[in-house]
Amino acid sequence: MASIAVLALLIATLLIVSCTAQAPVESPAESPEQGPVLPVSPESAPAEPPVPSPQIFGIPQSPSPSPSPSELPPPFSAPVFLPPSPSPPEALSPTEALVPAPAPSPASPPPLRVPTSFCSRSVLRKTCPNPPTFDYIQLPDYAGKWYEIGATATSKLLLEAGTICNQAVYAVPNTSSFAQAPNMSVTNVGLHVAGPLTSLGVQQVAAAAGSACSGARTICDRVANDSHTTRAAVELASVAAAVEQGNFAAELLELQDQIFSAIGEMEATLDLFSPCMESIQRLDGDLSQAEIFANATTPEQRNATLMAQGARLEALDGLLDQANALVDSLRQSVHKMTQCTPKIVNISAQLLFVGDLESSVRLTSASTDLSTTGDAILSQVLAMRLTLKGIAAARGLIDLAISTASPNTTAPSFDTSAGFAIQNVTSPGKLKLQLAPSIAAPVPPPAAPYWVLSLRGRAMQGYRASLVYSCSQNKVTGAIHQGMFILSRTPSLPQKIVDELLQLSAAFGINNDCDDPFLYTVHHGKTCAMPPSE
Repeated sequence: MASIAVLALLIATLLIVSCTAQAPVESPAESPEQGPVLPVSPESAPAEPPVPSPQIFGIPQSPSPSPSPSELPPPFSAPVFLPPSPSPPEALSPTEALVPAPAPSPASPPPLRVPTSFCSRSVLRKTCPNPPTFDYIQLPDYAGKWYEIGATATSKLLLEAGTICNQAVYAVPNTSSFAQAPNMSVTNVGLHVAGPLTSLGVQQVAAAAGSACSGARTICDRVANDSHTTRAAVELASVAAAVEQGNFAAELLELQDQIFSAIGEMEATLDLFSPCMESIQRLDGDLSQAEIFANATTPEQRNATLMAQGARLEALDGLLDQANALVDSLRQSVHKMTQCTPKIVNISAQLLFVGDLESSVRLTSASTDLSTTGDAILSQVLAMRLTLKGIAAARGLIDLAISTASPNTTAPSFDTSAGFAIQNVTSPGKLKLQLAPSIAAPVPPPAAPYWVLSLRGRAMQGYRASLVYSCSQNKVTGAIHQGMFILSRTPSLPQKIVDELLQLSAAFGINNDCDDPFLYTVHHGKTCAMPPSE
């Protein structure tokens, strides 16, 4: 019993010593009269007290050595893409205060910074983006007349060719239940000021430009980092590191440099091709909305309008010359890349002759991939050449329409289409728009998304501006069909607000380059008066 008491006394003593050694030392609190502590120089700083060694049950332990900076793992820095910093919003009166934007859902991807190269942006066109919608929308407040400030080219030039003063009138049925009625009726109205030949030519130019840009994006896919072309070039370096026969390694590395050089040239050429096609689409929009006889009341005014149209056609000719030169440059770059194929085959045969079967087989596979990809890219280049010829033919059609224009062939008329929109129950900012059959479109297009991405102004005042987006993907071909619209309660909108909405759409990953730039809608003159039935 005495030994047990001594052992218990010893354990209690060790615990008391351990707790005393590990008790934290409290730093003196700074008194109000003392003020902030001033920094001291290293020479005058007092020596720091030694840090006591950690103890376990009162037994001193050796501290673990701190790793040197070189031994520390590098900090993880995942690439973060942020949207461009938008300009501060326009100063509005308290009654026009901006409606707070809804917080994006946690499942929604973060906004992306717009890539700078055409091939990088083309990745965004493979699938429809999923931007957050404005889910605080109130349809009764959203109803009424909206003026189209502008739309992307594929929508405006294909669906609204030859029209100006485009407006939309929305109405909510007077019913407590939407089970038997659509959530919102839609009436689109536009004033047709171009003749039928001009409108047809405008649509053909837009369709051909879309085909050319689609071919350019396909070329981007053929030379992307995960493409067979890049894999074949990387395989050359891998084989060069493995072979030990003659000068094969140096030759393979030279061929790899030639392939990557050709890829870089193609990407740089496409960076120039995209803005060239954007300019063609903008000119096409100007040709589409030119009012030859609508607002011209004197022969002098009509002649001035005709001369302006002729100047636009000449500018279109210059852009076509530039586009054809760029296509020629693409063909030369493809030829530069495919020149490597026979040289790779030759090295593969020599390696087989000296007994390196594995390297020979790998080079044969790389040469096959390179040859197949080169033929596919060349086919796209030839197709782009044909689409440019299609634009030239459509240009001739517009020229013929302008030269034979008369008040009878270009008399203003109203284009009207009607339909309805169904609101999503869980996401009120997402609607589905279905147009009804009409004389112009006996077979209406399938229902399309109508997503409200942003609203400006107060709901009780009917809002002020709206950013609308629509995107659908063909399940068979995978093609993307998208459209973006900026609407306003008035025929004009401050440029600052337009720029902010365009920056917002870009931050959401909506790509509007090449064939789909944003085009402004003409709203001026006495011809913009809409029918009394509105």
